[in-house]
Amino acid sequence: MNRRACVCLLVGIGCLGATIAGAERSPRLEVTVRVYNTLAVAGHQLRTAERTAGAVFDDAGITVRWRRCAWPQRPPIRPNDRCGAVLEPTELVVRLVIAPTDVDPSVLGYSLVDGLTRTGTLSTIFADHLERLAARVRLNRGTLLGLTMAHEIGHLLLGTNLHATEGLMRARWTDETLRHRVTQEWQFSSAEISQLLSAVGARTTAAIAAPMLAPR
Repeated sequence: MNRRACVCLLVGIGCLGATIAGAERSPRLEVTVRVYNTLAVAGHQLRTAERTAGAVFDDAGITVRWRRCAWPQRPPIRPNDRCGAVLEPTELVVRLVIAPTDVDPSVLGYSLVDGLTRTGTLSTIFADHLERLAARVRLNRGTLLGLTMAHEIGHLLLGTNLHATEGLMRARWTDETLRHRVTQEWQFSSAEISQLLSAVGARTTAAIAAPMLAPR
């Protein structure tokens, strides 16, 4: 399988909330993201991250449902949390880990994308790199984590490890850009939104069709 890792040199933060003017989308599309918090990131930081990433996708017309999952060696966080179930087409995985020593400190994460099918399921975020960056530029760790999650989930849904020249899907942001916090710097572009809606729609169709295609 032509599977490549998308390495994201993501160093950014910003304010969110501007909705694409005149965009009315019905029915609402949804994805579920299982978050494996292997580093025990503080609960309040993870909640901030989920709200931040959720707002990015909400502006794109997509609702994100978060499912917090324990690492396989640990007991479930909640009974019947479904984290052990087979992933549905509309489910993705984000794991928070410590970066290997040979990974450049500027790399905050990567997403595995199948170059043939243009789909992906797993994103990995280096929480220790992110924490150091947030401290260096004096940014809220939870917000930065949320934007990193949105960026990586964007790669999975867009089905590409390529980066845009501007906006949330850029590869690299400067410290100056971090501090300006211009809203459009932290959103998907109109073209990306169209691609995201199409991709989530296709996943939703596959999820609906799956039970009917299962062997009896």
